[in-house]
Amino acid sequence: MAIPTEKHVELGIKGTAVRGWWLALGVGAMLGLYGVDFFFDVRHRDALSWMDPYQYFLFAVDWVGGGRAWSGFEVASLFPALIAPWVKLGMWWRGGVAAAEELIPLALGVNMLGVLVLAGAVIWLGKTVLGEQKKSAWLGLLAAVLSSPLLLGLSRELYIELWLAALVAWQYALWFGARHCSRPWVVAGWGVVLAAGLLLKTTYGLFVLGPWAVEVIFLWRGRRWRDLGRLGAACILAVVLAGGVAIVVMRGAAGYYFSLGNTRLPVMALIGPIEVFSWSSVSYYPWQMVRCGLFLLAPFLFLPLLDVFWGGKNKREEAGWTKATLWAGILLPMAVLTAIPVKEPRHIAPLVVPGVLLLFLGLERVGVATLKRVLLLLVGAAALGQYLLVTGHLVACPYFLDGKLDLRLLAETMLGADRDVARFEQQLAGGQGAADVLAEWKYSRNYVLAGFEPNESLALTWFLNPGVVYDLDAVDSSEINSLDWLPPGGSVARTAYEHFEDLQLICAFNAYNRRCLWLRHDATLTWLEQLKQADFGILKGYAPQEAMALLPHHVVVGTIDQGGVAVVITARRAGLGTPYRLIYARQYVQRGAWGDDAELDPIFLDMLATLSIGVRSFAVADLLGVFPLGYLPGNMPGRGRVVESGNSPAEVPAPRNIYWLAGSWDVRGKVWPTYVQVVRQLRTELGDKTNAR
Repeated sequence: MAIPTEKHVELGIKGTAVRGWWLALGVGAMLGLYGVDFFFDVRHRDALSWMDPYQYFLFAVDWVGGGRAWSGFEVASLFPALIAPWVKLGMWWRGGVAAAEELIPLALGVNMLGVLVLAGAVIWLGKTVLGEQKKSAWLGLLAAVLSSPLLLGLSRELYIELWLAALVAWQYALWFGARHCSRPWVVAGWGVVLAAGLLLKTTYGLFVLGPWAVEVIFLWRGRRWRDLGRLGAACILAVVLAGGVAIVVMRGAAGYYFSLGNTRLPVMALIGPIEVFSWSSVSYYPWQMVRCGLFLLAPFLFLPLLDVFWGGKNKREEAGWTKATLWAGILLPMAVLTAIPVKEPRHIAPLVVPGVLLLFLGLERVGVATLKRVLLLLVGAAALGQYLLVTGHLVACPYFLDGKLDLRLLAETMLGADRDVARFEQQLAGGQGAADVLAEWKYSRNYVLAGFEPNESLALTWFLNPGVVYDLDAVDSSEINSLDWLPPGGSVARTAYEHFEDLQLICAFNAYNRRCLWLRHDATLTWLEQLKQADFGILKGYAPQEAMALLPHHVVVGTIDQGGVAVVITARRAGLGTPYRLIYARQYVQRGAWGDDAELDPIFLDMLATLSIGVRSFAVADLLGVFPLGYLPGNMPGRGRVVESGNSPAEVPAPRNIYWLAGSWDVRGKVWPTYVQVVRQLRTELGDKTNAR
């Protein structure tokens, strides 16, 4: 072997330096492109897509403004603390006075910071796991992670999971950098990151448990007791830190802990597959990992899968333990999340990092240099391709909401065209709050949407809450002439007529499932019934004559330009349609799915609220005629007569958790006086009877 000369050494150093500059240039270009694209996507945003982002955002706004203390936040997460500086920056930028929706673009800046944190962890993982000399692979690794449709979507929305993925990436980086817990300070850093993850989301430990078990087995088998002690101390440090902060700061989130993040509520089963042990449930997260997590990169997973079965002695080497750690970090969370009723793609966002890392470790096992280069180029092309497909709106991607929806103008246009606008103006003049008047109007109207992307549709559905919104694009109209239709390639859940819920929730969760690229749909009103009874239509990409052909009993009342595409707004020519809620409640009672008066009471309450808040004339006798003979509202077995127990809104019957969503208008409190009056009137007229069935 030739002895290297000083010249050779000098050239080697220069070569390494050049490669280092190319790496910095490549990372800078990649993050720069991401940042520019991010800026143009979010700079005009005026809405978020669902309740959860609004919870974090609005609390951060209130907290910065001094309106709320942290102990009153109902979600067990410090995520609003990350959003708050961006909100404060937005308030300063706008001179200290700004409407909440005007602060959304700057608040979304927290995600770009999260992308930088994620990128740092991915580069360190490339250096630690792939090796110092694999800088081109580091760039490919970063491109593959940042081009994940799931992470791209989350970067445009205020969900926790983008930051969760960044912390999980750092957890792996510190894990592998600690060299089996032999570096005390790196292990301590691992514990601090674990504490931060637990404070961000209570389920964070789920993504650490599998790798932790693999590491414990490795240290135990090697009798490395000192290193095992360091790992135990780091875990104790994390629990003490997270627990102490939670007890001191997040006292108001106790209910969130005990409800397992609200997943125990019956209505939450409407999101994703219902039967936990069905094939659709078991395959849900693997499919979402392929479709949303990796997408065009998913075919390259055959490399690490082959390595599992034909890895040879690699299974006994250090690389084998690395891969075992990554596989455990993917499979265990998927198994646990499958057993939880609520399923959606963002829950597995942190698994993108170990998934992509496994893919690159599989590439490293390819022995032919030319083939390896070709595969690396194909991976880079796939990453660029899916990035362009998602940002160009050429493929559907959960959570990817960009641009402006003009929600304020939309509401003003519809309210101005409403036949009862004078009454709502009188309510405002009489001192009733604007938010309350707007909520009452939305609650009492029927809406249909068409032409919107799934994320836009969900954002509009949440904005029009508590009104009932049907998305006409959720299913093929030719398939739904009755309640027994089956959408192509999907299935219909019968929960809408097995458990009574407020119809707004059922329709909203149908839109939610569409946003998650999940084909399950709870069938209620037929497509023709939705069109017939609609009070307003919001149709994107429709010409006025096309809108009139779809809704012939409507007139066009306004047009809004949304990113160069016209959004046509229509309203009924005369009168109001039969409330969607009323039709659904009647159908539910007629189907006979209810059990006893304890379930009939919330249906009666729902119908009463629909009629009284909508200011429609109705007779109590006619309302009671919908129910079985002998039914008398207000008698709840085991709880006595509600009317005689006082006027507290908490006593309103709601065994099916209707109207529970955070941020929802207080429908139960609004209708309670009318409910008490009607029940007393019925008792006077019909006598104090109980159900004689």
